[in-house]
Amino acid sequence: DASGANLGAPGVDVRSDDTRLLCRFSGPWITQTVAQVDGRMREIEGEGGKKRVALDLSGVDSIDTAGAW
Repeated sequence: DASGANLGAPGVDVRSDDTRLLCRFSGPWITQTVAQVDGRMREIEGEGGKKRVALDLSGVDSIDTAGAW
């Protein structure tokens, strides 16, 4: 099944302080699932103005080039 329906959903948790944006990613970040978080990722992109961004990928189950965009 190429739909990704049985793969679970990708997740992103965002925390912020005065200087840093911390994004923790989880689940499958692959072609079949990334559309589920596209809107949230665009919101995060609009939160600019932080000097530093930290990405935590330790909770990612799988990733392909679509998920790495």
